[in-house]
Amino acid sequence: MFETVVTGLILRPEKRRIKPSAALDRASRGQYSERFEDLIFRQWGASMASTIANVELSAAESDLFEVGGLISRSTPFWIQGAGGNISLKQPQGDVLRIKASGLRLDQVSPQSGLVDLRLSECRSSLQQLHEKSASVEDKDDVEEGYAQALTRPVVSASDPQFARPSMETGFHVALEAPLVAHFHALTGVLMADLWYAADSRFQSWAKSHLTSVFGSWMFVDWMKPGFELYEALATEECRDKKLIVMRNHGVILGLDGAAGFHKWVELENAFLTEFGFAELGQLRGKSIQDIVAQRPELRTGPMRFLFPDTAVFLERLEKALKSTSTAGGEEHFTFDVASTDRDALELWAGTQLLLKTKPDVSSLPHDFVAAVAKLPTERYRLSLNPSPRHP
Repeated sequence: MFETVVTGLILRPEKRRIKPSAALDRASRGQYSERFEDLIFRQWGASMASTIANVELSAAESDLFEVGGLISRSTPFWIQGAGGNISLKQPQGDVLRIKASGLRLDQVSPQSGLVDLRLSECRSSLQQLHEKSASVEDKDDVEEGYAQALTRPVVSASDPQFARPSMETGFHVALEAPLVAHFHALTGVLMADLWYAADSRFQSWAKSHLTSVFGSWMFVDWMKPGFELYEALATEECRDKKLIVMRNHGVILGLDGAAGFHKWVELENAFLTEFGFAELGQLRGKSIQDIVAQRPELRTGPMRFLFPDTAVFLERLEKALKSTSTAGGEEHFTFDVASTDRDALELWAGTQLLLKTKPDVSSLPHDFVAAVAKLPTERYRLSLNPSPRHP
């Protein structure tokens, strides 16, 4: 159909018990504030909410799950499929807690989907790999070394089947912020597209608004996930950034706590209004099922590589798509209503939303797509998540 692409230790300082009656109300979030137990009832259902409500969590851990829950319930606006990751550097001890590779964010809870690793050991291993990588001729060996550098420091995992940390653990280790969230926000893709198109109006707006909202920020051009992105962000210039917007790859937020997430919502609101994308913003907080039901036209459109995950999960997309028409000399496909592959549907709908919002949005270069699909860390992630997920 398409051109072929090769495809433990838990520290809980300052424990507190979250009860159904307790509210984590953040006044600074305005209309986006909501109680934590309300969020988890909607995200994981009454059974899981009841379980989480009786788990002892530190304030920092509560923030981690709150941010992950907020992101994961807005598909495909903020996240698609098994993409995205969240992490917490424990306030005490040498531990990084991060989402396990191969899982969706909505599968992460205090009881599942997490990996703990020794932060200093991982940081040291990555630095050694960085120093050696320039002299290594076979870059596949570097990528294998990167995977090992993430795996060796692991001290515990919620699930033995998902015992490897996110492939993006590298930049989570490198960035200074205690809470780091990476997600494939459609708004981030649009922002980066305008920035690298040298749109003078947007660049002027961004320099003003990104500074006033986040303080320290940067844009990153096309970078392969994993080691290449880690190397780009593991510099003195980048480590303290609070907002990183990546071309065709969403955003990274460096947060002190969950309360800081409202800054991203504030920036999105201003951007969507200023540049005529307000209709897209109306989909924030809605599920993929609701969005596709309201906008069935999102099932049909051209095939474009707007996210790295499109390359990774291409075979699953192919199984769910049927060639239906040609428009402007370009073949169009329709996502099969009989398909139960939720991950593929979110990727497809996210792609079509971007194309309908900004038809000239840039796609990933072909050689970049082929390189991403061959990454050992991506192939491992795909091996953990090979089957369709029911909506």
